[in-house]
Amino acid sequence: MADSTTNLDLIATSQAQKEVTANDLFDAGSPATALGRRATTTLGLTWGYYGGVVALDDGSLLQVANGTKTLTNTATNYVELDTSDGSVDVNTSGWTGSGKKRLYKIVVAGGLVTSFEDWRTTSITPSGGVSDGDKGDITVASSGTSWTIDADAVTYAKMQNVSATDKLLGRSTAGSGNVEEITCTAAGRALLDDADSAAQRTTLGLGTSATLASDTDVTLAANSDARLATQKAVKAYIDGVVTGGAAGVMIFKGTIDCSANPNYPAANAGDVYKVSVAGKIGGGSGPNVEVGDTLYCTTTAVSGNHATVGSSWNIVQENIDGAVIGPASATNGHLAVFDGTTGKLIADGGAAPTGTNTGDETATTLGTTFHGAANKATPVDADEMPILDSVASFIGKHVTWANIKATLKTYFDTLYATVSQPFDLTAFYPGVPTASAIVTRVPVARAVTFPDDFAGSYGVASAAATASTAFDVKKNGSSVGTITFALGQTTATFVTSGTTVVMAAGDVLQIVAPGTPDATLADVGFVLAGTR
Repeated sequence: MADSTTNLDLIATSQAQKEVTANDLFDAGSPATALGRRATTTLGLTWGYYGGVVALDDGSLLQVANGTKTLTNTATNYVELDTSDGSVDVNTSGWTGSGKKRLYKIVVAGGLVTSFEDWRTTSITPSGGVSDGDKGDITVASSGTSWTIDADAVTYAKMQNVSATDKLLGRSTAGSGNVEEITCTAAGRALLDDADSAAQRTTLGLGTSATLASDTDVTLAANSDARLATQKAVKAYIDGVVTGGAAGVMIFKGTIDCSANPNYPAANAGDVYKVSVAGKIGGGSGPNVEVGDTLYCTTTAVSGNHATVGSSWNIVQENIDGAVIGPASATNGHLAVFDGTTGKLIADGGAAPTGTNTGDETATTLGTTFHGAANKATPVDADEMPILDSVASFIGKHVTWANIKATLKTYFDTLYATVSQPFDLTAFYPGVPTASAIVTRVPVARAVTFPDDFAGSYGVASAAATASTAFDVKKNGSSVGTITFALGQTTATFVTSGTTVVMAAGDVLQIVAPGTPDATLADVGFVLAGTR
């Protein structure tokens, strides 16, 4: 006690064996040291604690022995008592809360405890019992270790509050367990407080339909207002109507691309298709159809061409622009005339055709007609002349003057070969050519072609070369061949860079002496043989 008077055996200054009295006092107060810091076993990262009696969550008492825990360096360590089993735990996250009793908060740095806080309370150890018996709302038994709430003792006010409005208490999680909150909306409450099923049907807006008898007949033969067909029965009934080709039912099946002249598809009466790409339907001999035209199957038929199944189909044209219509009636034999300026209405012309047209045109009558036509002295390319096409059973056609000229030119070109004229180009350099001397540099006035290796060309010198000497032939500054005098020779050989050398009017031909001239080769002359 902390009063001015005490029941403890105090230590006197002159007392012998003071440690005996001190140890007795420590022993008497040992419950307060339970799980306290034990200095003799605390060192570095090791935290020592005293044992003692602790109270567990189930009301039982447990004797805990002295022990140690390993701390985490450079962190704040939280030492706690697990009141479910009496174990001592340590973590660096923080106080755990429910099911744990706080013991010490310890700061560790550099491998040593730098500070600690004692969070123990006297609730670790039992503080005294409660006598058995009914305490009002609770009955205590088993020497204070068993506490039971009396029946009907917990009122609604003593229960925990629900988290929000519109909640029912029950359990939605599978299996047995704690009571849970179940959401109950305003609509749910409106249904729960209805007096009977009729009122609930009214709340749900079902009317009397909810009381109708379920009908699974796929033919709906009863035709009754007191039956409600099931989804399966309705689907089967409609499927039967749709696939069975019921009278008066048309079913859109999709589109048909007629660009490749397909056959009619296999179809039931009432199947409808739309043309997506123009062409023919029912094969190449079938009728023409345009985009948007509608195909109706009037009689169930297999796939086939127009000759075999065309009678089972009707075609409705989508595009009728330009269609011409006539009057309700007309006189037999009268000519039809356009009515108005639209080009789409015709009317009875009011009279029959007159005159005679035998259709017996002859070569004589046609010749007379053409001979009597006006003369044109000089035809132009766009003028046309009549011709009989022998390939097409001699039907009459026309041909332009331009095509006639082109045909004649192609024909005459096969009879007469193109005549080429010779073209010789000469050059002379007196004496011994100097280094890179230009022997000749001349333009050509018209197109000229020199054959491969300058065939037919000549090169001569008055004095033979002491070594092989090559002159460069250039076209517009680019080499196209060489003229070479071999050792001891006064005549030259020719080589071209390609197969032929073709020069257009204005191109420049040049012959250049070698960069290192021959000491004896002199008075060189050349003639290059070409054609134009």
